[in-house]
Amino acid sequence: MNKITISFTGDIMCAPGTTELCTDNSGNRDYSPAFEKITAELNADLLVGNLETPIAGEELKFTQERYCFNSPNEFAEMLKQRGFDLVCLANNHCMDRGEEGITRTLDNLDKIGLAHTGIYRPDDTHEPCVLEANGIRVAIVNYTYGTNAFSHHLFMTDDRQVNLFQPEETLPGAIDLLIHLDESDERIAAAMKKLYDPQNPDYVKYVKPKLDRLRADIDAAKAVSDYVIVVMHSGGQYNRKPDAYTRMLTKLLRDIGADCIIGHHPHVIHGYENEGGIPVFYSLGNLYCRPSMCRDITGAKFSAIPVLTLEKTDNEVKLTDCVFSIIATVEPENAPPYCINSYELYNISLTDELKQTILNQAAKFGNRDYTTVNQYYKIN
Repeated sequence: MNKITISFTGDIMCAPGTTELCTDNSGNRDYSPAFEKITAELNADLLVGNLETPIAGEELKFTQERYCFNSPNEFAEMLKQRGFDLVCLANNHCMDRGEEGITRTLDNLDKIGLAHTGIYRPDDTHEPCVLEANGIRVAIVNYTYGTNAFSHHLFMTDDRQVNLFQPEETLPGAIDLLIHLDESDERIAAAMKKLYDPQNPDYVKYVKPKLDRLRADIDAAKAVSDYVIVVMHSGGQYNRKPDAYTRMLTKLLRDIGADCIIGHHPHVIHGYENEGGIPVFYSLGNLYCRPSMCRDITGAKFSAIPVLTLEKTDNEVKLTDCVFSIIATVEPENAPPYCINSYELYNISLTDELKQTILNQAAKFGNRDYTTVNQYYKIN
């Protein structure tokens, strides 16, 4: 019997000010403190992260604006050194430096040997992304709801450069941004019902081709792997629970063959569900950020790292176990932020309020109440 562990992390960002805090007086950049205290939590046969910043070179200017990122090569090199096997790049920041930024990011990641998926050069083939360990082949399919086009107004000339569930924001066929991110579930559901009507010409012309491509990608992944995990970038930022659009996507992904779904984008932890043996982790939260720059400062401090155990018997791979840790980002004054297992933070905390907050974060992800903090929690 073959067995592997595969871990996923939440959003990895290099927010404004982070690089400056990680640069010494001689101009040398050192991001190593970021994950120094969670090496055990990042230890798995396969480690996958959501890299929510281009790595596009200084010529395109590093992160200056609050929500438009570009980070130095050293940031990606740190991820490689910390054991990341793959970074998912289909997210709402992948076009922050335009199509040139996509090409430069891919070139820079290739130079350091850090595998990637979700975005492509114009002439790239779209082969399935497959990771292998101990004779088990896991395919990662990575898609996003959008690219922040509404904000930076950088639209793709070739939309095959990013795996998209729908057209870029503000284009025909896209769920209206304000409805998708901020409005009530009822309004989101109403907008979806109208747009996703199979008789709606906008659905036929703009949306269906995207979903057909998604289906084809999952079919191709299943043909060359034992287990298919879809990394999904969707959901309202800082919303407390998954919205109607995201729930629709998860149902679709289950129906067309995903074996497991990992969610990103809300920047806070959401729970999980398991229907028909297909687990959905709706949002892992922020692994690395500056919480002080986030709308929900408390929620943005925490993330979950699930560790999935896959076992292969008789040529069939199944998820047999899942544990998770709750990670906190500490943001010292005038020093780089760093991550720590909330287990350690709990034990050194002087306040009952922080202790309860940590237990609440674990309860959100694990869908159960905890009376004591653990280094790893078990999902039922």
